[in-house]
Amino acid sequence: FSKLCYETTDKYESNFQDDVWKLDNSYSINWNNVGNVSGIVLQGFKLTIARMAEEVSSKHTQNCWHYFKQYLLDPKLYVGGNISSELILKYKSTLDSENEYKLGTIRSLLRNWLEWKHLGVNSDISDTLDRLVLKGNVKGKAVLHQCPHTGAYTLTEQQSLLVWAGNAFQEKILSLEEFAWFYLIYATARRPSQIRALRVCDVTHRVVNNSNVYSINIPRAKQRGGKFRSECRSLTITEDLYLIVINQINEVKSFVSSKCPTLDETDIEQLPIFLNRDSLREMIISDYKSVITNTPDYLHLSAASVHCMDRQISRKCDAISERTGDYIHFTPVRCRRNRATNLVRNGITGV
Repeated sequence: FSKLCYETTDKYESNFQDDVWKLDNSYSINWNNVGNVSGIVLQGFKLTIARMAEEVSSKHTQNCWHYFKQYLLDPKLYVGGNISSELILKYKSTLDSENEYKLGTIRSLLRNWLEWKHLGVNSDISDTLDRLVLKGNVKGKAVLHQCPHTGAYTLTEQQSLLVWAGNAFQEKILSLEEFAWFYLIYATARRPSQIRALRVCDVTHRVVNNSNVYSINIPRAKQRGGKFRSECRSLTITEDLYLIVINQINEVKSFVSSKCPTLDETDIEQLPIFLNRDSLREMIISDYKSVITNTPDYLHLSAASVHCMDRQISRKCDAISERTGDYIHFTPVRCRRNRATNLVRNGITGV
């Protein structure tokens, strides 16, 4: 890996010498945040991260960088020199069983580091990494214990949420964008990364045997080697959800047509349903086609933006839980847990 510039899996380019590397429109790496590290270790670390950025997802790359920087290079543990078996075992001794997964993420980075033969790590750590027995991230506890704050919603809570959202939109407490986001997250139980990747062309309506069929093509997430919107899965939706999304699409089209009147219908079909308006304002209109092709997530809301929208919706929610007597906490994770629990309640497993 001797080139000065590299391109991430999401087609964002960075210079190896830059302090900040932009991986995609949601994740970046700031090398100024790495503490005092020996020059050889820092060079090997950067070379490994650069190659990972070219080969694996931006989120996984950023996770590996963050965990290694935050934990293994902690000044309380790392005192200089190459990464050694002693340092790894010393860090492991500080972890309880619920946090051992962090070392698992670091291990994947170190294995790449060794395989690609960059300097900065002792060769004998390979045996140490192989001998490590680590527990994975704890999953399912909130659902198993029926946690009223982070677990699945009860049937009453589900009804309360839907009634609140409809009333909040009518009273303009929720914007159209927030209402469409809420309804898509709730009704489809898909990850935020999938919903923010939606485009105008994904929403369809057709007539089959004199019946209206509404569907939405939802991009898949967490696919090994998958790129942004590389795979989609069609999902049949209700007319209510279709109309909400169409209204959101019409609002996006209206905004874009005022800023970019020269776009044709084919261009408009590739607009995000949840548009990053600041990115559109900054973009040179003549570059639209190349931006959509070369950096396809550029005009979509970032992960931080949709996380902020989730929090805003949750703060506005005044639907009351019968279990806690307090406001219901809305999160996409709870909606996913809710869908899984509802399927089990109806005897459907293995989905």
